[in-house]
Amino acid sequence: MIHVLLIFFIVLGFILILSKYELGIVLSAGALLFAILAQINIIDSLLAVLLNPSIILLAIAVTMIPILGEIMSESGLMLELVQKMKISKKTSLMMTPAFFGLLPVAGGALMSAPILDQIDSNLNSDQKVAINVWYRHVLIFIYPISSALIIASIITGIPLYLIFISLLMPFIVLILIGYVILIRKIENEDIESERDVKRVIRNLLPLIITPIIDFFGRTFLDVPYPEVFLLVGLIISTAIALKIGKMSISKLKPIAIKMQLWRFPLLILAMF
Repeated sequence: MIHVLLIFFIVLGFILILSKYELGIVLSAGALLFAILAQINIIDSLLAVLLNPSIILLAIAVTMIPILGEIMSESGLMLELVQKMKISKKTSLMMTPAFFGLLPVAGGALMSAPILDQIDSNLNSDQKVAINVWYRHVLIFIYPISSALIIASIITGIPLYLIFISLLMPFIVLILIGYVILIRKIENEDIESERDVKRVIRNLLPLIITPIIDFFGRTFLDVPYPEVFLLVGLIISTAIALKIGKMSISKLKPIAIKMQLWRFPLLILAMF
């Protein structure tokens, strides 16, 4: 037992020391180091992962999530979604970074920060940074296609939507804490913009189609590899986002290059 713990802490230290570099590569190197120190058959372990349909489906799905996020970002669908809600200033300050937090894209915080400035230019820089960072990481607690939730479900064997339910209370608590500390004292007023419910619903479709398909598939259909529902949902959501955002399928190649998609399946393979 002590030997295993020692190996664990050695590998953990190795990963932490190199954590400033590409995470997928570092985790893969850490997994390799663990296998060597623990005298695990590396070839057998690698084959077990590569021949596991669930892991392969998960790796493909996790790779598609940032593609969907980048489409929502580049097409302006996410920005339009927030703008067309026409909600109060306080609600906008909370929801804008929360929605942008759903997009697993590089520089996401930089995308929502200027919008917060438009919502309330009187906020000092510290307030804006605090609100942006806090609420960017709230909604992903209960977003079923968050990579963190999906991976946690696979590794622990706990059903994805059981994790979702268990995180509802922390989600509410975080919103309330953020409101009391960061939002409550801000003077409230309506945002001057035209509400367009149809556009809001339309722009929400790519974000909600996947969880709906995944939930009903996992709940009502008995298949050996339920990750297929997540993948199908992401394919449909991506197609809808391309259609609504008026982007051609040829845009996927530059998006894939920009997002360095090779990192995402590498992360999954390293974890397993």
